[in-house]
Amino acid sequence: MAECIYHHELPTDERYIRVITIHPSMEQDKVHIELQEDPVSLDNEDHVPYEALSYAWGSETDRESVTFGAGGQFSLSVTQNLAEALRYLRYADRPRTIWVDAICINQNDDTEKSTQVSIMGDIFREASHVIAWLGLETVTTRRAVELFEEMGSQIEIVNWETGDRRPSATARNKALCDSTSPLPYTASDGQAIMEVLERPWFRRLWVRQEVHLAREASLLIGTFSITWIHIQTAVICIYYRASHFTPFDEVTRTTTFDFATSFCKPNDIQLNLLRNSLRGTQCRDPRDKIYSVLSLLRDQSWLNIMPDYGAPAAKVYRDMALKYMSAVQRLALLESCQLTEPASTLPGLCSWVPDWSTDLSPQPIFGPSSMGTMLYSDILYQDDGVLRVSGVEHSSVLHFQEIDEEIVFVGLNSLHEFLTKISPSKDMECVPYISGGSLLDAVSNTLYCPGFRHHSPPSLSHVPTYDDVKWHIGSFLATGPLVSGDDIPHIIQWVWRRLRGLRLFTTPDGHFGLSSKWIRPKDRIVLFPGAQHPTVLRRWEDGGFKVVGSCYLHGVMQGEPFLGPLPAGVNQILYSEDEAGCLRYKDLNTGVITLEDPRFRMLGIDVTPFEDRWKQGEWMKLDASVLKDIGVKLVDFLLI
Repeated sequence: MAECIYHHELPTDERYIRVITIHPSMEQDKVHIELQEDPVSLDNEDHVPYEALSYAWGSETDRESVTFGAGGQFSLSVTQNLAEALRYLRYADRPRTIWVDAICINQNDDTEKSTQVSIMGDIFREASHVIAWLGLETVTTRRAVELFEEMGSQIEIVNWETGDRRPSATARNKALCDSTSPLPYTASDGQAIMEVLERPWFRRLWVRQEVHLAREASLLIGTFSITWIHIQTAVICIYYRASHFTPFDEVTRTTTFDFATSFCKPNDIQLNLLRNSLRGTQCRDPRDKIYSVLSLLRDQSWLNIMPDYGAPAAKVYRDMALKYMSAVQRLALLESCQLTEPASTLPGLCSWVPDWSTDLSPQPIFGPSSMGTMLYSDILYQDDGVLRVSGVEHSSVLHFQEIDEEIVFVGLNSLHEFLTKISPSKDMECVPYISGGSLLDAVSNTLYCPGFRHHSPPSLSHVPTYDDVKWHIGSFLATGPLVSGDDIPHIIQWVWRRLRGLRLFTTPDGHFGLSSKWIRPKDRIVLFPGAQHPTVLRRWEDGGFKVVGSCYLHGVMQGEPFLGPLPAGVNQILYSEDEAGCLRYKDLNTGVITLEDPRFRMLGIDVTPFEDRWKQGEWMKLDASVLKDIGVKLVDFLLI
């Protein structure tokens, strides 16, 4: 087939692409397409206008033929889903020029694929219109389209991340923006919306950049068309509405709807958060877990990753991880690593490299931490997949308890049993914790990983206070085992949901922590400069260590093993009043919030070079050698 279609290789001196023409015909006729002889240069501002198709390929075994060539002398085999899309895209009275990846890229030429994938974002940016094909219509499609258009046309999203919105200039029902008033829809309306959001297109990873980069995009379901911005707006509107005012709450509060909400936010992606961002997405080639989001990747401007379909996925992942770690001198990617059982299906993948081809198992939802973010990492790649990293070995795993029950009261009872075993007294408030405070303080912070109000932005007033959480956990521990039908407080149910699939653990010296289900007794807990959270390592047969994952360990999350405890009267917070997403230090006596860690001056560290940068809101980074100057002993670990 390739010999019949691709008579010439695409030139490489400019950003060239091929486009096809769908010839006009009636609906019942076989689709007839033609590959245009002259390639289109995206570097030419006056290039031939074209549309671009976004779709899920569908099953490779379920294929259909379309006629191909100027006289229709060839037969081209495509997936049935693509054949259906071409039929519905075809005009009855005029030709249509469009770009379709499966046809316009020679799929048998890895060099061409690599080049075309590197400009994929440009292909969709330059298209006059992007059409997303979701498949054939059903009995509920018409109603879903009406709902998406009704909400989407009357609402404007002010902030996609927080869901802030306002009525559009043409809004007929301004109450759609009001979270305190009910949506005028029914549960069956919710089912119609979910029928659209559950279609395979939403799970295909490539489509994210295809619609988010488009000048104009619409979704096509059979003969029905919906503008992409209206779907985005409607989904965000529903998601951020108070749940008790949502008549179809049962279907919208699902993982599918959560996934759709994340998909609909037009945000760029950070490499250190990529594995979480990819959760639930699908693509055929594991290398495409990276290549398909390059145009959305915030770090791509300086990483400059070039697709290479001639390299195995494990090498692609390792080279990118190493390039990122070496450039930023941080170990944030270790938080996306897990030593699973069975191990990764990618041959030769190093444990210190995230396996972007698979979803992360549940892991703790961390609160604010400066465990190592104020320090640069000390790393050296030693060939053969070995990464030498300097750190401090803090402790090891002694006992653990997994919380993986589907029934709430059963899971909470296993939690209750474990906690009562590790406490010498039923009243944990009376039991001192190794790093200060009580055992109840440690347990409360660990179970909530802390998400308390004093760590949060002022706008999140619904976040519980530390005293609220501590009181509920203390009351829960003071009672006996739960039985079916017991009234379980909302905070305790929320704790159980956070813990499902995780393991609580203790260390020989009495620390208390939380990690993934992959930890085992005797696993080492190591603190690396440049890693935001403690890392769990496992000694391997050849003397090296494999990364098991990250953990929360109460008493070390604010960098205490490096810098000692924070002075009394100072709290670490995740947000200041003027900017989100960066750690600050708040003096509880004066209310002053600053970027400067007060421990630096206490330890005699010269901060003079950083004072002007602090005033401008810039974060401070110190070389790991500073730790040696203040007496911290760093040890080398060989990660394999």
